[in-house]
Amino acid sequence: MPLTIRLSSGNRDDISEAIPTIEATKVPRVDKGAAKTRPIRVVADKGYDSKKFRYYIASRGIKHTIPKRTYKESKPKVGRLNVFL
Repeated sequence: MPLTIRLSSGNRDDISEAIPTIEATKVPRVDKGAAKTRPIRVVADKGYDSKKFRYYIASRGIKHTIPKRTYKESKPKVGRLNVFL
């Protein structure tokens, strides 16, 4: 069951809508009371792997499961000389 739905143009990246979507989310309660304004956990794909988004989620006390992109963790190839000028 989706908690929040946001529409945007097809040529926008998903990460630009991630924070507004989290802010608009209202989690209904089973018992009486107002809806919660933050989820307990966010599960997202590699497209949402950014420092800004991870920091935002952590600052709101939300746990997350977001796999890291592999190119961010790439190591220099063995046997190649790396020269920085």
